[in-house]
Amino acid sequence: MTLILSNDDIQKALTVKESLAVMEESYREQAASRAVNRPTCHSYLPHSLPNSTYSFKSVDGGVGKYGVLALRVTSDIVQEQTINNTVRLEKIPLAGKGLFLGLVQLFSAQTGELLAIMPDGFIQQTRVGVTSALAMKFMARKDINRIGRAGARALPLYDRHTAD
Repeated sequence: MTLILSNDDIQKALTVKESLAVMEESYREQAASRAVNRPTCHSYLPHSLPNSTYSFKSVDGGVGKYGVLALRVTSDIVQEQTINNTVRLEKIPLAGKGLFLGLVQLFSAQTGELLAIMPDGFIQQTRVGVTSALAMKFMARKDINRIGRAGARALPLYDRHTAD
């Protein structure tokens, strides 16, 4: 039976410590060719709003050791807007009640079964934060004891002595 999860469900289930461990192991599995990660695919269509485009994005990846493959899709309206004299592409929240639409579908690599459908919000924030923390772990000078963070709401201050 397919689980339908909310961001609240996911936030209760994911911990930063477990996410760091699983992400690090997943990168090791990918380096050993036991995991896959397809580059992001973008599709665009014209939109009726001025200077706007419909954007559909998909990316998938799986880890053999965990027996799962995930597919992430986003469905967005993007619009060119001038902010502080700079032209930027901004996502417009038009997906019902002023929301954005991003979903993750989780499949069993053993049976092909759809295991879960969930929003990508909290998962994506955690993935970005965990990936950044792992980069710091492996790229920071070894004599650094503490580092701050920028833009990673999901992660606490990384302390080399307590994180390992």
